[in-house]
Parts: sequence; structure tokens; C-alpha cells
Amino acid sequence: MKHNNDNRNLSFVRLRFDREDDNLGFVCVNSKPLRPMRKDEVGGLGLPNVRRRLDLLYGNRYRLEITENETSYTVQLSIELKYKKI
Repeated sequence: MKHNNDNRNLSFVRLRFDREDDNLGFVCVNSKPLRPMRKDEVGGLGLPNVRRRLDLLYGNRYRLEITENETSYTVQLSIELKYKKI
């Protein structure tokens, strides 16, 4: 989830998990604050840390896509749970 410090307006978080065969899927959509945060208010370490952990745990067996629009952030993560035999 992306941090949203807007406590004056309605915020939301939608999570979805699914599993198909040996693949785990995760989607998170959450609202953005109506008033953008100033850059000096943001730490900015969360996403690089997440990518580093995924690399360490799953190597090339995951796909992470992060998109945003005017009102929300969307994160889609797919993880291959088992190694395929060669």
C-alpha cells in the first residue's frame, strides 16, 4: 500500500489475492490524498525495499507492476511459487 495521510477525506484500500496452479496473484488499489504530499514529507524507501526483498526471495520468479492515476495507486504482484524443473 502506498501511504495516504489524508484524514479529512474518504480513503480506501482494496486487496485481492488469488492462486492459480503455482502462481500467487496480489492486487492492491488504494486512494491518493486529494492534496499531494510535499516531496520533503515522503521518505521514499518503501518501494526500493520491497523490490530488493522480492529479488532476494524470488529472483526472476515474480512480476511487480506499479501504476497510478489522479485518484489511486495500483500494485499488481505475481509470484511463481514453485521452481520449474529443467
